[in-house]
Amino acid sequence: MSGYRKMLLATSKLFKFDCFLIKVPDGCAIPEHVDPAIDGFEHHRLNIAIVSSPASSKMHVDGPAKIFWRGKAILFRPDLYRHRVEPHPIFSGEQALYLLSIGWLKKKQELV
Repeated sequence: MSGYRKMLLATSKLFKFDCFLIKVPDGCAIPEHVDPAIDGFEHHRLNIAIVSSPASSKMHVDGPAKIFWRGKAILFRPDLYRHRVEPHPIFSGEQALYLLSIGWLKKKQELV
């Protein structure tokens, strides 16, 4: 079951970035997907778990990613690698995962 919610906190076309607060409630998930980038750019994203518990859903990236802050933050390329948030079993009470998700586009380097 999908059921996650996403709230835009900030965006800039000039600086090519966005920032979202994402809530993944008890028993919900974010399906596996890739986020394409605009031609000539690379898409980078930092997801930080700002509220979670051991029972919360977990983020997975099918490719290289840098993990920080005891597994609470993940930096990856959503344009290259499939990623998802897997559901966790439903428990009594709120066990939601809250993510601060910051994404930006970086101009591709031309090979000389």
